[in-house]
Amino acid sequence: MPFTSTTTLPPNPVVRILFSGQLILQSPRDKKICEVSINRSAPDHVLSVEVRGKKDNVPDVVLMRHFGPLSFTTLAEQPARTHGMYIRLGAGGSAGVMRYDGGRVGAASALGDALNLVTLHDTANPRPSLKIDERAGRPSISIDGGVFYTALKTARKFKLTKPNAGTTDESNFASLIGAAIEGNAEMIWTQNGLRVNLALRPDDRFQRFEIYVTNDPLYEDEEDGSAPPHDEFDEYYKMLPGVQSHQKCTLKQELQPAVTSPPDLPDSAAERGSNRTPCMPVVIDPAES
Repeated sequence: MPFTSTTTLPPNPVVRILFSGQLILQSPRDKKICEVSINRSAPDHVLSVEVRGKKDNVPDVVLMRHFGPLSFTTLAEQPARTHGMYIRLGAGGSAGVMRYDGGRVGAASALGDALNLVTLHDTANPRPSLKIDERAGRPSISIDGGVFYTALKTARKFKLTKPNAGTTDESNFASLIGAAIEGNAEMIWTQNGLRVNLALRPDDRFQRFEIYVTNDPLYEDEEDGSAPPHDEFDEYYKMLPGVQSHQKCTLKQELQPAVTSPPDLPDSAAERGSNRTPCMPVVIDPAES
């Protein structure tokens, strides 16, 4: 089912998740979850998951780190060989995933500022299948609650050309997608062949938690020219075998892009990705179409 719309963004969530890089977020039909598919075929991209405990005026404490592909982790109520990690609401939490459709709050804005594969291909005739190749996107991450939003937009504008469209749109898109969870949560995954869990509950040590889910290159120095040019956006089509060449859209930046972000946001030097397109997570959300 699509994300449920809300105009309320929790100002002080207990758990905040930040998604960066080659990731596709969607709420599968008849499921009250967000499934995060991880592009394992993008060259030099490495999945990492890091959890930090946070407290005012105290340095962050790293509570867990994971690097590399996830291992399948099956829970009794979940399908086998699907997810590798679960982020679940604690007792009393309201299950279900929502999309933020309100105005800007600091750097945060509506999830609609993220690239949505549904609306990107709505001019194709016929419309392509956006079913993700399971071999390319799984094991995935399952999240059963939270408000999803655009955490940060690109500083540069990009030219988006949709299939069969005669015009090109220029805009800023989400370079980070966030999810805000108001209550306690729990993480479950497999480590060294054993299922492990991490409870995220405020206590005397930590007031709140941040989870960083990243599928970026470890580092790319564009100035030295050693990295082969590639289009980060085009990497997604490796996960979407139902999209034919004439149904694809293109996303290109200006050769000498101008910084367009407000002065309180990072400039373009902070954006990750190739010299053509920064790594940007995308969504599949039919609610926008």
